Formats: sequence, structure tokens, C-alpha cells
Amino acid sequence: GAGATPGYNDVTGTCSNTYCHFGRSIGSYAPATANASVTWKDSLYLVGSTADCQKCHASPPSTTGIHAGKAFPASCNSCHSHVSIAGVITDSTLHINGVVDGGGVSSGGSPCYGCHSMYNVMNGSAASFHHVLDDASPDQAPNTGTYPSSQTVLACTSCHTDHNYFNANKGANLRTSYNAVAGTINNHDFDATAPSYGLCVSCHSTAQTKGTAQAVAGSTSTIAIDGSATGYQASMHNYTSTSLFGTSKFSANCVKCHSDEQTKDKQTSTNKFGTHFSVQRSLLNPMGSTPQAAAGADFCYRCHSKTSDVNPGGGTAKSAALKDYFGSKAMTAAAENIFSEMQLANRHNISSYKGLHKDDETRAGIAAAKHVECTDCHDPHLAKSGNHTAGSATLAGVLTGAAGVGVTTWGANWAGVAATAYNPSTTTVPLISATAEWQVCFKCHSGANANITTWGGTGAAAFTDLALEFNPNNASGHPVVAALPVANRLTAARLTGGWTPGSVMTCSDCHATDSTASKGPHGSSVKWMLAGTNKAWPYTTTADNGTSTGTTLYRLATYNTGAGTANGLFCLNCHTIRPATGSNSWHSNSDVTGGEHGGNAIMACASCHLRVPHGGKISRLLQTTGAPARYRSNGSTATSSWDFWGTSTVNIKGSTFSSGNFNSSCGQHNSGGTGGEAW
Repeated sequence: GAGATPGYNDVTGTCSNTYCHFGRSIGSYAPATANASVTWKDSLYLVGSTADCQKCHASPPSTTGIHAGKAFPASCNSCHSHVSIAGVITDSTLHINGVVDGGGVSSGGSPCYGCHSMYNVMNGSAASFHHVLDDASPDQAPNTGTYPSSQTVLACTSCHTDHNYFNANKGANLRTSYNAVAGTINNHDFDATAPSYGLCVSCHSTAQTKGTAQAVAGSTSTIAIDGSATGYQASMHNYTSTSLFGTSKFSANCVKCHSDEQTKDKQTSTNKFGTHFSVQRSLLNPMGSTPQAAAGADFCYRCHSKTSDVNPGGGTAKSAALKDYFGSKAMTAAAENIFSEMQLANRHNISSYKGLHKDDETRAGIAAAKHVECTDCHDPHLAKSGNHTAGSATLAGVLTGAAGVGVTTWGANWAGVAATAYNPSTTTVPLISATAEWQVCFKCHSGANANITTWGGTGAAAFTDLALEFNPNNASGHPVVAALPVANRLTAARLTGGWTPGSVMTCSDCHATDSTASKGPHGSSVKWMLAGTNKAWPYTTTADNGTSTGTTLYRLATYNTGAGTANGLFCLNCHTIRPATGSNSWHSNSDVTGGEHGGNAIMACASCHLRVPHGGKISRLLQTTGAPARYRSNGSTATSSWDFWGTSTVNIKGSTFSSGNFNSSCGQHNSGGTGGEAW
């Protein structure tokens, strides 16, 4: 012992003059009590005395880590099988032998909380979000007999098998389902081939009730997960990331996203997973960021960002380009570009809202708490890969499962939709699963949202009612809800960019990021997130988009200014202003384009057509004196160049200059027209 000659008194059964039993230190170790002289009965058995044990061990051996909160000596044998409950060493060959023989090699049958102190937090703490263990649950981990099989009264062994089943394969420490028979184990948490789809979905295939402290935005219900081939299995997030227990592999699917920030000292890999307790709602994996109660978009940014991004989601950028945060799954450039898009000036401002979205959202809930979060437009458990294809009404894969609002009965021309004609018709039941993109947009941007008029602002910033504008019974409009009636369709010669008569559009055909790497209305440097090559409307530069005092309105005489650039006329992305065949008389008439009216602002595009060109009450998206102020040339007041063209009741019948259907008060174009359409 440290250079001293040990001495043993066979009369008293004591040792002396050794580093263990005489107060000498080696390295950082020192006995708990100086001159610790332990009384031995013989070479095998320690006299069962607490006082003797404490000559070497603190009580308990430490107050942190695995020994925290353990009763001494009664708890020793729960992990150390060679020590009796009275503290008697029953096999001296296993004592101080250089082998840590607790916990991980337990033979089973011991209370889990004997070694795992997290039980105390999960049993009832209101300071964290956690899988809740119950006081009434069986805390004794059984290595034989029946395991717990309840979805509501939970024990450690509701999810985990006992040690004796996985000692040789520590990655396989999960039960196959919450109600599986004893001894069935898995080293993965999602199983597409199993009847219950693995442990997590076996319980979460139905909504579970949470305590008030666990509520998210007031909702005390968890999401019901569909693990089927048409559900989560088809999702873009259905993949695994690996963690290791030495050489034993665990494949994390659900828990790669739902994982806590607690220390996981038994996992030896860089990626480590566990779902015990967290400060983050829904046990969302911080993925290297600072944990926060409501992570919101910060959670999504940890994967949906680039290696060159600065502090995406509150942490250091991921290390592998075109991969998820764990480096396990390939990502497209479009998927990685989301964080960058959301930093642009014009965007859905998700950074301002966290923890407000509910998975069982209702129309009343939306109106009561203005918000937009990633999960308002994307269902992370159902969203598939695949962006929208122009000209297709098919819901984009990335919107699969998103909540929305439909319409059961449309009103008459420019009559909007009655509050009870939306689907859902009442404000207190959950929204529907959207089957079309416009249904996702309608839940905020239509009269289904009772507070739509206060959300956008005033004047040219005010939100407009998309259900009113895209009503398929309107006299004119863009075909977002359905293809236009044959009588209202433009000819093929007046369309370009791949559009044809009868095409159906989506909102994101016109409103999307200005990035070339991505799609969708995440964020843009252009007002209203106008999409396409040409992005200027109604003024000749994008800098004037959305203002009421822009410098130069686009006119028929100058409509080609900037064409093919961001400062080109937005309409040129889809329309030929002067088609090669089937000419448009108004757009090509010399008086309109370069003669009497060529230098007059009344012939600007926005002097004739609605400033918000979604849909209108009269043909060809035309405006008149009676059009609402928001739709007129400056977008915010009643002033309009149409004031020169007559009253709101005697304006317009058709849109063809040469047919004599136009009736105005200036006396120049009264060639027999009698009116017939008016705002």
C-alpha cells in the first residue's frame, strides 16, 4: 500500500498501514475516513456494520450522478449483487476489482429508480415536459411475469424491458409495444412491419391526455399518429439515425426528433437519444441548440438550413451539407434553403410566434390567437417530399396532412361565403385535412378567420378575403379553386409560360420565395412574395410594390419595360399582352397605346384592372368607380382614374374595344353600349 508494509491483526481482524485502511491516498482517491481500519471476520465476509462501510464509502458514495438519492447501505444491492441489503459483502472477489458492475449488468428484478434518478422528475414534476410515470404504477422492474400494459398508468417498464433481457445487446432496451408480452425487445422505435408499428406508435396511435402542465397552447391532447403505409411510412421524415451502446446499435426514428437534452452516458456515439424529460414541449430534440419551452421554427431550422448559415435555430450550423442535422438523410437544396428564406423582408413571420399552434386547431382558435408556425402549413408526421407542379391542382407532397378550411356552398357573384358555409361549418371543431393548397391558405386569409380584417393592417397592407375573391361564381378571377367556366377562359394565344385554357392554379404559383433553390411562400425580398421571372406590380420596379405612392405605373405603352427581369411586369409570366393571334383590341389600339391616351395615367394597367387581381365582380378583372378602395389603382383610397369613365351603374358590359360594348362619360366611346356590369 503506497510503499508501506501492510499489517494484519488476526486477533482483531483489522488491517493497517495500507492506502485503503490507513488514510493514505493514491491519485485522487482517499478513504472517506482517515485511518480507516475496517474489521474483517475472515477473508470473505465483511462484518455487517454500517459504520465499517462508511470508513471507505460516503453515505451514499456520492450525491450526484447514478448514486444520487440512494439509501445507504440498503440500496447497494440493487446494483451491486455481491452486497447484501445489510451491507454485507457476499463475494469479496467482486469487491474493489476494477470493474463497475452496477446498473448496466443488473440481473433484473430491481426497482428502476434505484439507479435511474429521472424517475423522480417523471413522476410528477411540473418543471419539465415528460412521459409521466405514475405513483400507482408498478415500479419494480420484473424480469419474469407480466409487464405493464396500460396506456394511461405508466411505469419505466411500460417502454423498457428489464436488464436481463438486453444485457448482451444494450441497444435493444425497448419493448416492441406498450402491451407486448414480457421479454419482447427492440433496438428500434418504429417498425413498419409490426402490427402496432413499434413502441412509440403503439401508444400514440390514439390521442393521449396530457396534464395541464404539459399542455401545448392550452391543448391537453397529444397527436394521434398514423403509422401506416399511407401515413407516417410515406412521410419524408420516416428515416432512422443511429446511436451506439458500444457496438450495440439503436436505430432512432421517432426519437431522432423527440429526444431530451439529458446526459446519456451509456451511449457512446455522437448522436444520442432518449425521451424522458425536457424543458421543450413535445420533447423536441434541441439538436445542439439552447433548449426552450416553445422551440417553434427553431426546431425545424436545425435541419432545414445550410452549413453556411449563422446560428440557425439557436445553435451552431450542422456539419454535413445536403444532409439532415444528424448526417443521416439526404436533403435537397430547396429543403435546406428554408432558414435563409425566412430571414428575408417579406415573409410569413414565423419567428414572432411560438407555442400558439394547436394540433387540434379550430377556426375559433385561429381567430383568437394570430400566429403562423411551420406546423400551420406542414404536418411533420405526414408531409411527403415533392413541391407543387405549376398547372396541377394536386396537393403538393410537402402539404400532405396540413390543416385547412374548405367551402361547402359558394355565394353568388362577389357575394363571398357565409360563415356557416365553410368546412368546418362551426368554429369549435378541428379543421379539416386539406386536399387542396387553397384550403391551407383559407384558414387565415378568408372569412373563415373571424379577425381577418385586423391581421394585415390598413390600406394597401390590409388582408383581403380570398374566399370572396376566388369564388368560382364571380364574373372573373384566376382559377385557383376550380377551372374557369369555358365562357370566361382566355384563348391559348393569350397565355404563356405553359398555361392553357382550363388550367387550375394554386396560390403558390403567384406567391413564393424569390429563391431559385426553393418553392413556396416562405419568404422573399419582393413585396407580396410575387413569384416568377417578372415580379413588379403595379409599378415598374419591385421597390414600389405594395406602396400607395409608387413612382411609375405600368402602362400599355410601356408594358415591356424590364421584361425578363425582376422589374418586369408580373403579368408577363402567364399572359401575352398583345397576342400574335386573336388580338386584344384594347391592348393594341393606337389611341390606347401611343396616341391620345398614351401619356395619360388613366391607361395604366392598374387603372383598368384590379390592383389585387385575384377575382372580381365584373369581367376580365376590371375595376370601376364602384370597386372597393383596396382593389383600385393606389390600393388604399377611393381615388381612381376610373372616375373619368362614368358611374358605377353605367360602366361596362364587355371588354372588347371594337364591339361597341363600352359606355363612358367622356363621349368618345359611346358606340351603342348600354352597360350591364357594375360594381
